Amino acid sequence: MLAVVDAELLDHHIVCCLRYIPSAQGIRKLSTRQANQYLETRFPQYLQYSEQLDTRLHCVPRSRVHQHYQPNQRLKQICTQPTDQLEALTAQLASYFVDKGLATDMLGVSGSILISAHNSASDIDLVVYGRNNFFKARNRLREILDNNLHQDVQPLTTEQWQQSWQRRGCDLSLQDYIWHEQRKFNKASINGVKFDLVMVETQSLERKTYRKQGIMSVKATVTDADKAYDYPVSYDIDHPQVQRIICYSATYTGQACTGERIEAKGILEQADDGACRLLIGSSREASGEYLKIQRTVQQFT
Repeated sequence: MLAVVDAELLDHHIVCCLRYIPSAQGIRKLSTRQANQYLETRFPQYLQYSEQLDTRLHCVPRSRVHQHYQPNQRLKQICTQPTDQLEALTAQLASYFVDKGLATDMLGVSGSILISAHNSASDIDLVVYGRNNFFKARNRLREILDNNLHQDVQPLTTEQWQQSWQRRGCDLSLQDYIWHEQRKFNKASINGVKFDLVMVETQSLERKTYRKQGIMSVKATVTDADKAYDYPVSYDIDHPQVQRIICYSATYTGQACTGERIEAKGILEQADDGACRLLIGSSREASGEYLKIQRTVQQFT
């Protein structure tokens, strides 16, 4: 099972990320390293080098695609006839946003529920289509939490935050991770089941060709965070060499706001026209890479 990254990046190929493979126990989720090793040993034809991004990508010819799982259609199916407890919770969660004016067509599900591979330990990934709708959904979630409007929706527990941090495998301390996440209002739980709000926004991706220049750390002020929840995440910064930070790791979605001072470490990339950007998320886990706010003493306490 593949998660689509960009349907237009390589000619006649869908750029994607291998996420699930069959196993004796059912469908198994893979890390970036495991997915790369699996393709290298079994299906090397699905690894292609991108001149534009100066890296190898998971790619599948359009002609080899047999089924396209659509998040909004799957959610409609769940809301019409949930087949288990997790699907019933998903339908209940969606109703809290529909009741506030978000159209059903603007919502969907991703992750294991999308492909009916979920189990009792699965989370809920609620997809929201469009930037404006996504921010409406975030505001709605904040309203629910701040006013305890639905008792089954609660902030994540300390244990749930720790589990989330461990799954991410990011280069942030647990304290830093929780501090950044709690102010995003895109995660909570329903009847004890963790859920995320995930934005899907159709946008024209940059088509410049970049060459990797090596690891770099920067400190800067964010000048534009309007695409902080896009894929990839994009932050414009005021730095003498680097104009933009690009993040492919979901850990750094919504990590910073316009006007905030940040520290970041990633891979410096330079375009043919000389423009430079910092890439964070050369793997899903972004090992050795990070983005965080330069917090004040008051923020730490």
